Amino acid sequence: MKKLILLILLLLIPTLVFADGVGVISYKADCSAEIEKGKICVDTDDNLVYRGNGSTVDILNQLGTLTNTKWCTTNGTIISCTEEAPAAAMTVGGAVASGTANSVPFINAGINLAQDNANFSFDDDTNILTVGGVATVGSDPKVTLNNVDGPASPAAGDLWVDTSGSLGQVGFYDAAVGVLDPRRDFNFSIGSIATSATDRFIMKPSMGMTILSINCIVDTTTATMDIQECDSAGADCATILTAPVACDTDNQAASVADASIAAGNWVYLDLVSVTSATKLSFTISYTVTAE
Repeated sequence: MKKLILLILLLLIPTLVFADGVGVISYKADCSAEIEKGKICVDTDDNLVYRGNGSTVDILNQLGTLTNTKWCTTNGTIISCTEEAPAAAMTVGGAVASGTANSVPFINAGINLAQDNANFSFDDDTNILTVGGVATVGSDPKVTLNNVDGPASPAAGDLWVDTSGSLGQVGFYDAAVGVLDPRRDFNFSIGSIATSATDRFIMKPSMGMTILSINCIVDTTTATMDIQECDSAGADCATILTAPVACDTDNQAASVADASIAAGNWVYLDLVSVTSATKLSFTISYTVTAE
């Protein structure tokens, strides 16, 4: 490489005298000695030195490794040609050198472009985004929460499904632990009851219901009641209980035979009999049926 550079100089500079101190290029055994301004010196080791307006500079010693087709860079002192050419800016529709189909690229902890196809991908054909191995957007979207028996040290913003109960409350933390409970209660009271006059429609739910329990109580003695499901017009009523429940003064639980109430159907109270009681209260506990 040094001889090539010397040959180029010989071709480009017409006035050449290889005598000490004469001409543009001088030949010396040692070019480290002071040479005149504007002069170039070649020593016996093929070192090429020039002097501009300041001190002498060893030209060839400023060249590092020179590799064909490689990109040249400098550290301010040495020029080296060993780097790959910088990649062109990415454009929509442009090809990428490597990667897995549908992977969503991201910058990893090492500040490098990375992918994790199994846990972070987007299918352009189905428009499904998958995060953590679970489809979160698309034809079957869902997000998976941790199932735990109450986290030991929750932090603000945490969500989880609490497995300590039978119905799976959704827990959350914001300064304190809170829950979203799937259970609902419908409470109904009558202040003056009589057998036939007390029969009535009590609700028409807009969503489907699954009955968890029915409990009742009266102020004195007993009153026997039945809970029925009718159609959306209030006709064709049929009991949802195994048998009418005899409500007394210390709570009675009904035995539910058909726990499903369809959305839009009427629910009917049938007071079968009354013995001295004048007040009746009951609670229907239920969950909303997923649509």
